[in-house]
Amino acid sequence: MQNQGIKFNLISKEKTKEFLSESNYFFKLKTFVKNYDKDKKGKYIRLDFAYLREISIMDTLLRDIILELCLTCEHLLKTQINIHCSNDENQMDMR
Repeated sequence: MQNQGIKFNLISKEKTKEFLSESNYFFKLKTFVKNYDKDKKGKYIRLDFAYLREISIMDTLLRDIILELCLTCEHLLKTQINIHCSNDENQMDMR
């Protein structure tokens, strides 16, 4: 990462290793670097690993929110289907 111009001024290399081994993986974080410009030598400009870490954390939080919304919608839809089926006077008696 250092060879690509990613800095470690705001977070130590040890904390970076810990984050990558316990919380995330490099290839996912690597997709976030596309948001940053490179210089003529192909190195990232003003990119600290801490920025990638924060984006990753926000990505995980957004994923959790979306998942919770999906599960809530699924529950509400199933409840409505159950209510509709239970109140249908034209349904066949399956006894």
